[in-house]
Amino acid sequence: MIEVHQLPAPLFEVGGDSTRCVLFAHKDLSEMSREERIRACYWHACLRHLTSRTTNNQSIRERFGFPNHRSDQASRLLKEAVDSGMLIIRNPDAGNKSRSYLPNWDALPSNF
Repeated sequence: MIEVHQLPAPLFEVGGDSTRCVLFAHKDLSEMSREERIRACYWHACLRHLTSRTTNNQSIRERFGFPNHRSDQASRLLKEAVDSGMLIIRNPDAGNKSRSYLPNWDALPSNF
């Protein structure tokens, strides 16, 4: 439901022997902090990866409701997530609009 309604990504807090999940109400992208934007990109990539779909500029535009001509905004969000270490680029030789991304935990070698 979070992805469908374009809500901010949940925050998971682990402490001692408990885990807390914090859910947030809708926020426009302009109201989200850098951390919230990166977390939303990360969970978007996780969900898409686990459902065998690609995370790319187009999927980020759809997730955040950007018009097609605003691919620069999607590229900036993806760059923030990559720079933070939360996403990795699957095909680094491709141009920004053609790149696909993976959650950082999928960095295992393909023959592993």
